Amino acid sequence: MSSSSQGDNGPVLRSVLAAGELPPRREVPTTRQPVVGLGEYELKYSLAEPVVSAFLDAVAGRLHAQVYDVSHPVAYARTTYLDTDDCVYLGSSGEPISRRVRIRQYAAAVDAAAPPQLTGQSFVEYKQSSAGQRRKIRLPIDDDEVSALLSGGTLSVAGRRALAEEGGLEALRSELTRQPLTPQLTTWYQRRSLLDEPAQIRVTVDTEIGFYRPIEVGGHKQARPLGPALGRMSDCMLEIKYRGRAPRWLTDALSILGEPPEKRLSKYLMGMQAIGRAAAPEDEPATAATTEAESASATPHRCRSVGG
Repeated sequence: MSSSSQGDNGPVLRSVLAAGELPPRREVPTTRQPVVGLGEYELKYSLAEPVVSAFLDAVAGRLHAQVYDVSHPVAYARTTYLDTDDCVYLGSSGEPISRRVRIRQYAAAVDAAAPPQLTGQSFVEYKQSSAGQRRKIRLPIDDDEVSALLSGGTLSVAGRRALAEEGGLEALRSELTRQPLTPQLTTWYQRRSLLDEPAQIRVTVDTEIGFYRPIEVGGHKQARPLGPALGRMSDCMLEIKYRGRAPRWLTDALSILGEPPEKRLSKYLMGMQAIGRAAAPEDEPATAATTEAESASATPHRCRSVGG
C-alpha cells in the first residue's frame, strides 16, 4: 500500500493549491454525530514559538508534562491519513462536520539529537470535528489488524472487543468498510503534551511538522518517513482539548495568544496542498516558501475527483 502501489495515478490536485478550495461535496450515507454535542472542545492555533512559550509560562502552575517513557522523554507522532479515491474525507473539510480516518503511531528518543524509535503502539482513529468540538474513536491495533481493516477483512476478537468498549464499533467499521480506503499522506512531528491534575484539560504543542508521501502502513519500520518532506509548517501547532466549561485560568492564558482559534486548521488539508504543489508542472510557480520538493519529480496523487 505504498504510494507507488496504489494503482493508476489521478490528475494533479490543483483544487487544493488554493486554501479553502476543496473537492466537490458528495452525499455519502454516514454514521455522523449531530453537529452539537460531539463531546469534547478542541481549540487549535498556528503560532510562533515565542507566543506558545508565553502561553505555556502562563499555565505552568496548572499543567504538568505528560511523559510516557522517562528513559525516552522526547516524543514524536507519525500519522498516516486514509481516504477514498475521490477524497471524501478531504472534502469534508468544507462541510459542517469534518471527518478523518487515520493510523497514528508514536516514536520516542533519549533527547532531541538522538534518532527516534517507534514505540510499537499503533492506533486507528476516526475523528469528527465541528465548530470547535470533536469526537474521536480510537482503537489500539497491530500491523495485521491494519491490513485486515483496509482489505475489508474480519477483526480479531480483541479488536472487536476494543471497538465495543470504545462505543464506536458500528461507526468505525462503517467508515472503514463503506468504500476502499488507501493511505494518502503521512505527517511527522515532535509533540509535547501537558495535562491538568484532574485530567480534564490536555494541551499539546506540535513542532517540526513535516508532510510526506504516504508510507506503507504496517510495512515501514523506520520511525521517520522516507524521502524529503513535501512541505513543512514553520509555526507551532498549539491544541487545547477540554470537557465542560473552560476554567478562568485557561481563558486568561488564552487571551495572551491575541487571536481566536482557527476553526479549519488541519494537518491533512495542509499536507494535501503540499502534495498538490509538489505535483504541479515545473513551469507553474510554487505558492509556498516552505515547500522542499519543488524540483523533485513527483507522481500525481491518487485522489481523482480533485483534478483540474
